[in-house]
Amino acid sequence: MYIKFKLRPSNENISEDSGKVEPIGILPPDTGAISRDEKDTRPLLFLAKDFQSRVNAETGVRYIFQLQVRPVPQDEATRDIALDCTKPWNEAEFPYTDVGEININHNLSAEESEQLNFNPFVKCQEVDVIRASSCSQSASIDHGRSLIYEICQHLRNGEPLPEAWKMFVEQSDVKVDLSGCPMAAALQKKDSHTVTLERTVFQTLWATFAQPFLQTVLPHFLLALVIFYPLSLALHMKNVQKLALHWLFPLFWVSSGCLAGLACVVAKWVLVGKKKEGEAIQMWSLGVFLDTTWQAFRTLVGSYFMEMTSGSVLFVLWMKLMGSEIELRQGAYVDSMGALLNPEMVEIERSGCVGREALLFGHIYEGDGGKVKFGKISIGEGGFVGSRAIAMPGVIVESGGSLSALSCHERRNYQVKVENRQDQADIDYDK
Repeated sequence: MYIKFKLRPSNENISEDSGKVEPIGILPPDTGAISRDEKDTRPLLFLAKDFQSRVNAETGVRYIFQLQVRPVPQDEATRDIALDCTKPWNEAEFPYTDVGEININHNLSAEESEQLNFNPFVKCQEVDVIRASSCSQSASIDHGRSLIYEICQHLRNGEPLPEAWKMFVEQSDVKVDLSGCPMAAALQKKDSHTVTLERTVFQTLWATFAQPFLQTVLPHFLLALVIFYPLSLALHMKNVQKLALHWLFPLFWVSSGCLAGLACVVAKWVLVGKKKEGEAIQMWSLGVFLDTTWQAFRTLVGSYFMEMTSGSVLFVLWMKLMGSEIELRQGAYVDSMGALLNPEMVEIERSGCVGREALLFGHIYEGDGGKVKFGKISIGEGGFVGSRAIAMPGVIVESGGSLSALSCHERRNYQVKVENRQDQADIDYDK
């Protein structure tokens, strides 16, 4: 079902079109905003102040909450017209239904208002935002609006944008000038910041010469040391026990692979230690250099042997030894080396599942002072992360929830969940 909702004044003497503004021309292409009349001397926020004064009145502000419901059209063209938020539905065919009354009688402070998480994605699970796959679809207007709400909340509160949102804004084809917006105009940059990826000469030399050595030569040297002793034992048994070498090689490969996995565990705790949720470290710090060195060794050990154990209890045990919180007794299933980017940031309850080549990023670079930030990824009981899905820090897959294959989810203030009930109707809402 498609649903539109609206608030109409409880006082029936007030027309719903009383605040309608007649267009006086084409909207400017650079800002897309209606220009202010030169003779208008009222304050920019006069409407907000008028609303606040009416809220403080004895009766407050009262609205009637109404819904308009229609079946999802089968024809694609009709469906696209139905999703066009600029075109009203036929009220004779789809009448509005009074659902309840909303009474607003208290004003929040400016600080409290700025912290409000107003976003259509914050919703009950019986409804959903109608998503668009291209800008030519009518649903793209409301879908884009829901994304802009979250971006604006970060800007209002002076918080750095997540990297995904920052790229979204920077790569936009249309550059919007917000200078005419009173909320945006109030944001003043008090001081300038240096480039967040700025580094010293020593750090540049280290990253250019020393770090490549640590990430290539050192991991192979450590793996060679691990392989040397099982290989020596196999050759000794061939010479002394006169055993055929082709029978000894499988034993050598499995034993050296398990030893390499244990060496990776030791290297993890020696070089990296245990990161804490919410911890942030400088991009060019020693901790990041050591972490990248361990990541190189982990990748090499995975290619040598451990990646072949993915999906088995041996792989889950390997993750647990490196700090992951995983339920071993109830069959957690992990089939991806991408779950080991930050092992201590991964929590998987019983029967949780991580599909092939899924990526669980326990860290993210958000550009805040050139720091790398860490955050947990939790998969509840029976939760599922699909093949090649990407989960960023802070993502929570509730019990029975699912992240579909090839999807990307970053931290939000809601939890990703899929209802298992077959009798639950799918309801989308527009606006």
